Amino acid sequence: MDPELNRIAQVSGGFLGVSYERFLQMPVAVVLTVLWLGGMALLGSCVLMLYTLVTLLGSVWAVA
Repeated sequence: MDPELNRIAQVSGGFLGVSYERFLQMPVAVVLTVLWLGGMALLGSCVLMLYTLVTLLGSVWAVA
């Protein structure tokens, strides 16, 4: 690891910057899998919230 890059990461991002730098140095398959899983979790939570909103609005509309 380049000491200059390590110093810049520590100054700009601290522990998080160094951790992200190490994460990006992992094999490409690992990085893409983790990013894909994170994206699917985010997308899944958005779909769940949309479903909950539609269900709630549908029950309110049925009562009215």
